[in-house]
Amino acid sequence: MRYRRQTRERLCFALGVAAQSTRSRKCAVGARARQWVCGQAIKARAERHAADALPIVQDIKASDRSGLRQVAHELNVRGILTVRDGLWHPTTVRNLLMRAGCYAGP
Repeated sequence: MRYRRQTRERLCFALGVAAQSTRSRKCAVGARARQWVCGQAIKARAERHAADALPIVQDIKASDRSGLRQVAHELNVRGILTVRDGLWHPTTVRNLLMRAGCYAGP
């Protein structure tokens, strides 16, 4: 029995085929499905946060602070956190504006 399993694993390795059992393949398919659902939830959360933060960013941009660096600094000064509870950076502000369709580029 053990000899057959080792031989099968060697053969599968030589052929470049995964030596997975049916149960392992089903678990892998389930994991991919869970990752997809989790990814969709993360995207939805980011969309909600962008909708909440966009009026604040537009208010800051309406003042004399129009650059991405100045907007990020102002958001950090006001204590507004990113969707992952982090600090704002120019790239983070740009991504938020791109998500909302308000960024035309440099």
